[in-house]
Amino acid sequence: MGESLGRLSRLASFQLQPLAGLPPEDVDNFVQGETGITATATLLSAIHAHTAGNPFFLGEVARYLAELGQLDEASEDETAPRILGIPQGIRHVIGQRLMQLSEPCHQALTTASVIGRAFEFNLLSALLEPASPEELLDLMDEAISAKIIEDFHGGAVRYQFRHALMQQTLPENISTGRKVRLHARIGEALEKAYGDNPGDHAAELAHHFSQAQSVLGDERMLRYILLAGDRALASYAHEDGLAYFQRGLTAKGISLESPESAEDFIAAELLFGLGRAQAATLPRHELGVAHRNFSRAFDHYESVGDTARMVAIAEFPFPQLSEHRVRTGRLILRVLEQVPEDSLEAGRLHALYGHFLGMTEGDYGSARDSFDRALAIAKRDGDSPLEMRTLNSAAQVELWHNHIEDSLKSSLRAIDLAVEGSDLGGEVAGRYWAFISSTALGDIQEIERQASAILEPAERLRDRWGLATAYTTVAWPLVLRGEWIKAREVNQRSLDVMPMDPRLLFQRVVLETQTGNQNQSRLHLERLE
Repeated sequence: MGESLGRLSRLASFQLQPLAGLPPEDVDNFVQGETGITATATLLSAIHAHTAGNPFFLGEVARYLAELGQLDEASEDETAPRILGIPQGIRHVIGQRLMQLSEPCHQALTTASVIGRAFEFNLLSALLEPASPEELLDLMDEAISAKIIEDFHGGAVRYQFRHALMQQTLPENISTGRKVRLHARIGEALEKAYGDNPGDHAAELAHHFSQAQSVLGDERMLRYILLAGDRALASYAHEDGLAYFQRGLTAKGISLESPESAEDFIAAELLFGLGRAQAATLPRHELGVAHRNFSRAFDHYESVGDTARMVAIAEFPFPQLSEHRVRTGRLILRVLEQVPEDSLEAGRLHALYGHFLGMTEGDYGSARDSFDRALAIAKRDGDSPLEMRTLNSAAQVELWHNHIEDSLKSSLRAIDLAVEGSDLGGEVAGRYWAFISSTALGDIQEIERQASAILEPAERLRDRWGLATAYTTVAWPLVLRGEWIKAREVNQRSLDVMPMDPRLLFQRVVLETQTGNQNQSRLHLERLE
């Protein structure tokens, strides 16, 4: 084979084309062709990640799941990672490849597989003492020649298993006790290497300390779970954050259903994190669960006088649905009673409290007073984000109380501040209220301007409320122009994001009525009720 390739490579027309796995979009057709079953998008994504699109592995995994009856079943928690297992056919193929290795090489790769699919040479060397670096380099070269691993480019000397299934198969040869202790050593070595600022490595550390909990306890595991969850939320990976916080609460033995106050600071942080992740992922009718977790954390912070964390919960941009406004307003008032009245914290809270007073209590005068206090503090301290948030809240309240021109003025100023500060959420909110105000004023030019500009920041934000808001904003000008089919397509994209949002359901009722689909119109009207 090598001799033939050598002769061919000397030809001018010869090209060596490496074969890649199937792309994610082709996995659905492949799995259907192999099994006749249509799997969920979440499961198909997990299968692709598990097999890297390798057709042989794809076929084996698809048939394996079909035999177990798991291919056409939706997981109860589609946000949780799917554990797919390794079919016997794949084990046999991988086993044959691994049998070609020397025993020292096999042992080194087994240890490396516990680190993860990618691993650093220096870390593996520390775990395999007293092997010399030169001996380990020889073993890595052997594994590269056998096409088990490959160089993984980066600043340090790193390698990667060529296929995730190879890395997942190797640890099966290690006893549970040894594996736990390996995870402990890996976690401690990584912690030492990354120092006090693990950054993007928080998830990696959380994994190893979770696996080593039985020998190291849960203190460091919980620390890195919190860090990993916070980083996931900061990058809008809300489902990942949800999984981290749930894992941490489960590890602490804390019920996810209980209304009781958090027992300590870590529990409160996990509950607050879980609530934030739920606020971004749960449908409207389930958001009470997120608010309950906020309250459980808030009660603990209040009991120990942690005003900063109380403020953080009170000012979290929880979806402003009527059934949650009263609870949010009560939290804000409880914190306002504990912060200095002219402080920046008071300014942020008054921006929120003004919204509560105007939208829930119907007290426009008191709402205006709160907004004015917040704006005075923002301008005194040069705090543009606070000014922007206050103006967005004021725009909605002004609109609600029929001060339409004031609402448009507030929202346009909020947009300018949000764009200057690269605040995607603030920009989406500002453009939405500017759009609504312009609609009330009949300003077609401004309607079109805001509708054409809102989608880009919303898609970058990746927040469900923001996306649903942007899509419904884009759809209304199409409705006004009588482009019913295009408007319905955009509306469906909105409903895919937030199926029970009343704004979207009302819009769909209008669209189905205008296109003569009375049955569909009634169906969406029933969902509105």
